[in-house]
Amino acid sequence: MGTIELILMTLMLVLLVGSGFFSAGETILFGLSQTDRIGIAKRSQLTGRVLESLLEDPRSLLITVLLGNMTVNTAYFVLGSALSMRFSQNVLLAGVIGFSTVLCIVILGEVIPKVVATSLRVRLAVLMVPPFFAIHRAITPIRVFLNYAVVSPLSRLTAPSAAPPELSPQELDALIELSDREGVINANEFEILREVLRIRDLRVSDVMVPRVDMLGVSIGCSRNDVLKLVSRTRPSHVAVRGEDGESVIGLLSVREFLLDPRGEHAPIRGHLEPPRFVPELASVEALLEHFRQSGTSTAIAVNEFGGIAGLVELEDLVEEIVGDIQVMGEDESPRPERLSEGVWRVAGGMDLDEWHAQFGGELLDVKVRTVGGLFLDRFGRMPSEGDVVQLGNASCEVEHINENRIISVLVTLGPGSID
Repeated sequence: MGTIELILMTLMLVLLVGSGFFSAGETILFGLSQTDRIGIAKRSQLTGRVLESLLEDPRSLLITVLLGNMTVNTAYFVLGSALSMRFSQNVLLAGVIGFSTVLCIVILGEVIPKVVATSLRVRLAVLMVPPFFAIHRAITPIRVFLNYAVVSPLSRLTAPSAAPPELSPQELDALIELSDREGVINANEFEILREVLRIRDLRVSDVMVPRVDMLGVSIGCSRNDVLKLVSRTRPSHVAVRGEDGESVIGLLSVREFLLDPRGEHAPIRGHLEPPRFVPELASVEALLEHFRQSGTSTAIAVNEFGGIAGLVELEDLVEEIVGDIQVMGEDESPRPERLSEGVWRVAGGMDLDEWHAQFGGELLDVKVRTVGGLFLDRFGRMPSEGDVVQLGNASCEVEHINENRIISVLVTLGPGSID
């Protein structure tokens, strides 16, 4: 074997490494999740910024990857052919060289780099992003020319004439149910996706804390008053009322106020955030957009007359999707309490859907959402202790009322009910 053959084999080895580099780079760059990108930015802020700049234009990045891979592979096969021709007199050896050339590029230049890149994409990304960015910038003139002269015209020719119609909520719901039956998603994912679809039908009034349940303080109250108020439910914000006792002049950031080093002398006004108002009839989607644009997570819901209807937080929206979020130290809402055979005590604020899950029976076609609201709907007035309504085979009696709120209800189950 002469010097020329050694040079050809060395160059082929270098090109084989280059092929693996571009193959792994394609898998890494287009396979990173948002979580992966955040992890890379935490490891190296500079690499994170470079990565985001690369991913801003996926088409240009793909051109770089494919152009680099094609160039390296073409040069590799040219050198492989030249090496094979050097041994043309030995047909068997020339055939072995040709076969080995193809086998090496497939296994060492494609399969192994992609497998390794899939398993170690975050670690390798930190190492590969800087040189990839340098190559990307170096071939900018060629990349721009190919994009505008070849890729863009072909994209317009092959693009569909009309955008495909959007899936209706019913179709999405059917797809989710099918995915659940086929085992594509688990039970928790199924429930979350169903709740996400339900979000579009919800209004602010469906997720807000009603005015009667709002935590509020007056502008002149002390630190101890605030501490006693929030010690049970631990909210992030409470409404602050003006001197008239009715109007809301701001939202108090509880954490900042209680951590104020001035202690008892800390003024409430110094920790007030301007109140942001949203209509109680606005959609939850509009509320999410409001939170996103304003950078806030709490708003005051108002009714059609401009009166305070309640308070809504981002946490309330999240709980609509994933269920109740139990905060450390926060008391759980009262659960149904079994008093005797067929007799239960439930909270007046118990959701009717929860009622149906607990006691069965037909779903009620009413506009209210709680057991207490059902009494108001049936009587058309504030009920009194001892008033009774019938829910299917269950008899419900108001047990305790406090400040115009139904606190607890006694439920007596009849035949056919779930005990």
